[in-house]
Amino acid sequence: MIIRAVCSLLVVLATSAGCSGAQSGGNPLVRGMESPSEIVLEGCTLAQKKCTRCHTMDQLLATEVGTPEAWRMYVHRMRLMPGAGIREAEEPKIVQCLVYRSFGSEGLATLKKEAK
Repeated sequence: MIIRAVCSLLVVLATSAGCSGAQSGGNPLVRGMESPSEIVLEGCTLAQKKCTRCHTMDQLLATEVGTPEAWRMYVHRMRLMPGAGIREAEEPKIVQCLVYRSFGSEGLATLKKEAK
């Protein structure tokens, strides 16, 4: 009885530790980011799922662009590719992830100014 209770507790602890790790450590796009917002985290989850349909994660991590607007154009072009599976509503979220990853919060601010 005690062994079963201890085992159950260990399973609960391992599961909850795995969940918190999945948000930050499970997605290579999120590693090294300082306090990303929920929308950035959501965008990085989408980017990991959608972009790796056609590209390796190493390719995605190695891609460098010169401006936040360049990321917007890049993701838009990729969304239009056959088989990309990126919905129009997902595009800005993915862009926010990649812009934040490349340029930080200053890049997101620039992106918002350009959108006006």
